[in-house]
Amino acid sequence: MSNHDLHRRLHIAGLAALTAAGGLAAAPVAAQESADPEVEVVTVTGQRLAQKRALERKRLSDAILDAVSSDEIGRLPNRNSAEAIESLPGVSLSYDQGEGRFVSIRGASPNLNNVTINGITAGTPEGDGRTVPLDVIGGELLSSIEVIKAVTPDMDAQSIGGTVNVIPPSPFDYDGAFAAGSARVGYEEKGGNTPYAANVTAGNRFGANDEWGYLIGGSYSLRDFESNGIFPDDWIINDAGGAQPESFKHNLYEIERTRIGFTGALEYQPDVDQHYFLRALYSDFQEDEYRQRIEYGNLAEGAVFDAPQRGSTSSAEGESELRYEEKDKRFLNVSAGGENRIDRWTIAHSLTYINTETEEPNENWEFRGDGLDIAFDTEPFLLDVAPGDNAADPDSYAFARYREQLDLIEEDSWVAALDFRRDDLFGALPGFLKFGAKFRTTDKKQDIETPRWEGNEDSPFTLASADVTGTTIRNNVDGKTYPLGPIMDMGRIREFTAANIDDPAFFVFDEGATLEDAVLADYDLTEEVLAGYVMASIDIDRFTVLGGVRVERTETDADGFELTNGTEVSSVSNSGSYTNVLPGLHLHYRASDDVLLRAAWTNTIGRPSYGQISPTREFEIDEPSPGVFEGGLSEGNPDLDPFESMNLDLSAEYYFSDVGIVSAAVFYKDIENPIFGDSVTLENVTFEGQDFRELEISRPANADSGEILGVEFAYQQQFTFLPGPFDGLGFSGSLTLVDSELTVPGREDEDLPFLGQSDTLYSIALSYQKGRFDAVLAYDFASSYLDGLEGEPSRDIFYNDFGRLDARVSYQLNDNLGLFAEFENLNDEPGHEYQGGNTDWVTGYELYDYTAYIGITGRW
Repeated sequence: MSNHDLHRRLHIAGLAALTAAGGLAAAPVAAQESADPEVEVVTVTGQRLAQKRALERKRLSDAILDAVSSDEIGRLPNRNSAEAIESLPGVSLSYDQGEGRFVSIRGASPNLNNVTINGITAGTPEGDGRTVPLDVIGGELLSSIEVIKAVTPDMDAQSIGGTVNVIPPSPFDYDGAFAAGSARVGYEEKGGNTPYAANVTAGNRFGANDEWGYLIGGSYSLRDFESNGIFPDDWIINDAGGAQPESFKHNLYEIERTRIGFTGALEYQPDVDQHYFLRALYSDFQEDEYRQRIEYGNLAEGAVFDAPQRGSTSSAEGESELRYEEKDKRFLNVSAGGENRIDRWTIAHSLTYINTETEEPNENWEFRGDGLDIAFDTEPFLLDVAPGDNAADPDSYAFARYREQLDLIEEDSWVAALDFRRDDLFGALPGFLKFGAKFRTTDKKQDIETPRWEGNEDSPFTLASADVTGTTIRNNVDGKTYPLGPIMDMGRIREFTAANIDDPAFFVFDEGATLEDAVLADYDLTEEVLAGYVMASIDIDRFTVLGGVRVERTETDADGFELTNGTEVSSVSNSGSYTNVLPGLHLHYRASDDVLLRAAWTNTIGRPSYGQISPTREFEIDEPSPGVFEGGLSEGNPDLDPFESMNLDLSAEYYFSDVGIVSAAVFYKDIENPIFGDSVTLENVTFEGQDFRELEISRPANADSGEILGVEFAYQQQFTFLPGPFDGLGFSGSLTLVDSELTVPGREDEDLPFLGQSDTLYSIALSYQKGRFDAVLAYDFASSYLDGLEGEPSRDIFYNDFGRLDARVSYQLNDNLGLFAEFENLNDEPGHEYQGGNTDWVTGYELYDYTAYIGITGRW
């Protein structure tokens, strides 16, 4: 898409949004509340109460945002806080084993968004990137979640797509003593396992004037499930003119996921002008994953075809692999602070400590064979693969490699914030002045250890000779059956390894590969961000104008290792810094009591990932002839600039009731300094005192620019005007259309989108609430997106359309107790990856199936 086309579409989209805004006030939407004084007033509860609270937060915000409240988080079967916001306009998720994990906002990848806890950056237990896995944080213990799409100057600038702000509850959200909780037990269609979960939150106000408050909550869930799938790789056009993968693998996973959550607060509010707090949020995500894999490679070598897409080979390579992995991701946020009002001034202050940790030990065994007989047919959507007798024989697979891996990742941050606000600044005109500063210091450490052992070529042993073969499994994938075997028995292979690991006749320690893994991923990095801002807001008649500027100074210092020629290790360090000046302007126009128009011009950034600025270096130096040197260097780049985005937003919102809205929005992002891997070959150059005839340097670098354009539409209504029993019906839906253009080095002539950007997102929810009965059926959809650039279009990887159908039904037994049933992924939606833009070139097809729960809720 050319710049001319993009700007033309921006113009058209802007006109469409304005036209929609102009027609909102006259839209023939039926009133939901009668003006007749004889009509009985109905208390808003359940789904309607949740929607009312979310709309109030959206309507009153200075920023452009959408939100879900605690009631709405619980109205659908959301496994975590990522899934709780999936239905909001412009939000899409990256899934792992059928569960939402990372959040993309308005076409921007998770690495370019921000996740905060009460406005303070959350930190991440992930390794190199800045993505925050929201599956770590359960939604049961939260008060609300905001998705902020156009920030104000008092918010962190790390927000290319937006910011997910997680808000835990406060004891002052309640009038006095309270307790609430739920418990559920379920059924997993795949595997027949029984997941279960429970949570409870309680608190009270105390003191002579109820000036003290405390809250404590806890949650626990366990999900034991299976998933399986096929993973063809590297599709090509074969000698017969048909399409086929060069390798094929299929997996079976057995997974146990445990989530433990805790929230707590102690708060003191002696009067309306003073409020002090001590709050904590803790989450622990544990996963044990057992994976059996069979892979057949080299399928095109020596293949004989009886049709363009049907053939066989006797030169295939085979691999039987077993991996057992344990993950433990922990997240802790502790914050102390307060707010004081002195005359017209309000002073807010806080100090926050954030700690995230990941421990990920795993074991991996590989047995390999060659000269195997494999027949294949790629004509069906899910290809047929038929292993011959020798491919199914355990004696064909000799021991190749054993790895023990321990990943240790830790991030510690301290954040201090101080904000001043002066109200009634402009006399009779409502308004305020606000300014403040924030300082964050983060220490990120990554330590990866992977000892490796190879097989002894002089005395190889096989699956059969070691007597470690397990029972072949029939791997059923959408009606196709693939024999998963020969595989390993985990108990026997562990016993054999423990008994023989020190015997070089069986296991030969690989010093080179072990050293490489031990140093090339390790770093210790400190990042400091000092931010200051000033902003002011004034109301003039129906207009509100809010403007200001934010300045952020970022400095990094990092230590790591350099590995030269695979054997020489030395310490290396680097440092970098940059300053961003980020002005912003928000305009609100209240066309009527129910119609609100917004416009915003903001500037935001997306910092490089930690791995991209790590000092780690791998240097290979060859001397092909005396005195002539050639080399290759791979390293991080501390001089990277952050992504910088200029954002324009225009929206119109019509609130036709306290639970009803029609809205339209258009957004545009002009993004500079996108980061890509870069490789350059230098000739006849002197580098670090050494002359090279040829030197190839690979490091991340800033590229040119990119643009994102999109429109959002949302509609929500409760049809209380209908005759009974249809007056309990409700509907909510959203639609987001996104287009983008990204300039990629080496592929400048191609029309490429941003990675992870779906062109179409929509969410539909049908609800019914009548008396004590409540039900909702929801479908969330994200269209296909580019998932990975692989050098040329025919090798790029895409993730296909993904839509999930969920449902929940509940009945309130009395004022305190309720029953519910909920169903996840009723449509058994698979995960589907493909290559080269061709959905038939499947590179991944995983099945998850549905999960059902029944449970009980309580509130006192």
